[in-house]
Amino acid sequence: MEMLPREAADPEYPRDSSKAGSRNDGRNLIDEWQAGKDKTNSKYVWNLEQFKDVNPLETDNLLGLFEPSHMQFEGNRMNDVGGEPSLSEMVEKAIEILQKDKDGFFLMVEGGRIDHAHHDGLAYHALHDTIAMDKAVAKAMSMTNEMETLFIVIADHSHVLSIGGAADRGSPILGRGGLMNDGLPFTTLSYANGPEGMRLPIFTIQRLSQLIQRLMVEKTSLFTPMDQCRIFFTGYMNSTTMPTWSDMLPG
Repeated sequence: MEMLPREAADPEYPRDSSKAGSRNDGRNLIDEWQAGKDKTNSKYVWNLEQFKDVNPLETDNLLGLFEPSHMQFEGNRMNDVGGEPSLSEMVEKAIEILQKDKDGFFLMVEGGRIDHAHHDGLAYHALHDTIAMDKAVAKAMSMTNEMETLFIVIADHSHVLSIGGAADRGSPILGRGGLMNDGLPFTTLSYANGPEGMRLPIFTIQRLSQLIQRLMVEKTSLFTPMDQCRIFFTGYMNSTTMPTWSDMLPG
């Protein structure tokens, strides 16, 4: 936890030293944030119950820290010790607070665990977190006026998740697609570049959420660059465009 001084216990995992604070300067940034805010309209929360208790009409500043590091994958969220809000629930709460400003607001939302899942070859979590991101965008659109709001959805890079064309008919999209000519199983989905990423034999895995999709060829990169990502707009700029590197560089 980079918000807490070294050895300070995380509130969700008070007995787990591996999740304790890591700051060497002795500062507690949570305490500092709270000290700098008006206590009558500012809240710090670390679990789902506290989050749900926040009244947006009475709150102008909200700090939610639900894990000492990254939040849970959407597929694991319901098993979290303290409970975590979904991405769409956090978006809803944020807009309820921010829309009180008559001058409007800017809100940035990141579905950052999509990328983590892809890098680890976990298609199950990558797809479920993508759905969670889609629901968050839908929630934001339902709470705002399209004629007054610009939405931009973008990725900093893409991944090479692909569907092989030789899977047996009826094969599960997140499971095994059949057997190769050498008799070894392969997954319906695969990551079509990068170093070999199989850490467990796929024929021993019982849960699809634990399945690691194969990386099919030997390369060093697990993703494709920014110029192969789409930007999606809605609102006044109702269009889709493919950016180029010149669009991203200053000047």
